[in-house]
Amino acid sequence: MRCKIVFALLICLFCAHFDALAAPSKKEADIRKAIESEQGKAGQRRESLKKLTDRERVLNSNLANLEKRIDTLTKDVARKEKELALLESAQGENRTRFDELTRKKADIERDISALMLFLWPLHMQQESVGAREGISWHEAEQQYQWSMSVMRAIGDRQKKLQEQERELKKNLSEKEKIALELKTQVESVNTAKDALLADTLKFNRELEHIRQEKLDVEASLSRITKTVQSLNIQLKEIQSGGDLKKLKGSLPWPAKGRLVRNYAPSANPPVRGFGIALQDRANVRSIAAGKVVYNDMLRGLGQVVILMHGKEYYTVYAHLADIRVNMGQEVSQGHLLGHAGFYPPAKGPGLYFELRFHQKAINPDGWLSKR
Repeated sequence: MRCKIVFALLICLFCAHFDALAAPSKKEADIRKAIESEQGKAGQRRESLKKLTDRERVLNSNLANLEKRIDTLTKDVARKEKELALLESAQGENRTRFDELTRKKADIERDISALMLFLWPLHMQQESVGAREGISWHEAEQQYQWSMSVMRAIGDRQKKLQEQERELKKNLSEKEKIALELKTQVESVNTAKDALLADTLKFNRELEHIRQEKLDVEASLSRITKTVQSLNIQLKEIQSGGDLKKLKGSLPWPAKGRLVRNYAPSANPPVRGFGIALQDRANVRSIAAGKVVYNDMLRGLGQVVILMHGKEYYTVYAHLADIRVNMGQEVSQGHLLGHAGFYPPAKGPGLYFELRFHQKAINPDGWLSKR
């Protein structure tokens, strides 16, 4: 009842002094021009976004190919390193055998030297066998044949060792050549792999840069879209001639928050508007162009701003922490009215909002845009 009396008085005081918020044709033309300009910017941003997306797609494809090539090279390096390890192991075994043969050869050479020292006097004795006494020719011949067979056996053994030594040397030489080639190949593959990794790093940096550019362009496009939406609403407001009814369904919310009270006039106590929980000191803005017809305290509602729209509609913004508009001031849609104060149903900062037709509160649902 108290609110009805307050509104009746307010209507009597300000209705006679209110001029309809009809926009001049120049303002409408300016808004149309601004919309066209913003839409042009939006087109440019979309084109930039398309080019960036195409570049991103190409880079992703290049990166995928690089990763495949790096994977192939990594496997190639692993295979060659395994071959190299096996080859080096075989080389080690061959060197061991070569060292063993060298030792055997040295032993045989020592045996031959010792044998020669023993056989040489025997040989000289055979040469002078006719001059010696106490030994028959037959016995001397047997000694000579035995010593020569020993010499031949030792010679054969030495020859076999020399053949094995030559074979091992040849084998070692071939394996060393193969090992060198494998090492060169491993180094070459690793160099190619390092180059690919450098390219991958470069592409990743470029991709990161493109993604950041995309985010910037998307943010810019979002701002432009919101500006165009706002300009369209302003244009619609001008075309409506101040009639709020023509803007029904497209009006913005006074603040962004969580609904904690819904329109319920038959409840006890009745709720004739929306209660919204907000962030501390959140901005509260006008939902449409209008004129400030009240900006003071109201019992039970805290600091209140009431706007008159045309000659029939009013909006109420209650529980404000402060008021940023003056009495009689004409405001545009989105104008800052104040900041969220303590709202009991939200148990913290919030806003109580009403939409009225003459003195009667009406449900804001269906008037405000869908969230």
